[in-house]
Amino acid sequence: MMQFEGFINPITAARPAYPYVLVLQSDWVSGAPDRIVAPVVPRALLRRAALAATPMISIGRTEHLVLVPALMGVRARDLRESIGSFASERNALLAAIDYLFFGL
Repeated sequence: MMQFEGFINPITAARPAYPYVLVLQSDWVSGAPDRIVAPVVPRALLRRAALAATPMISIGRTEHLVLVPALMGVRARDLRESIGSFASERNALLAAIDYLFFGL
């Protein structure tokens, strides 16, 4: 599993609201048992979002928001169903992390 890889949300009860999660943790700490992820929600479900901290990605033909302010840890072994890499959105994702932690 790589940084910026998306997965079906392993928390079944949360899937209706947050169907996916995106790994934000660096590949350098790949041996850790947990991964830091951000939930991903269809944009249509959120009317108001702090766009600087919630970059948009496309999954299929649907726009989704990566909720960087809602970071959480999940067990790496629970991240089973990959939906692909979003490394092409690296700059926007890093900008959201910078905005959240440093106000930049």
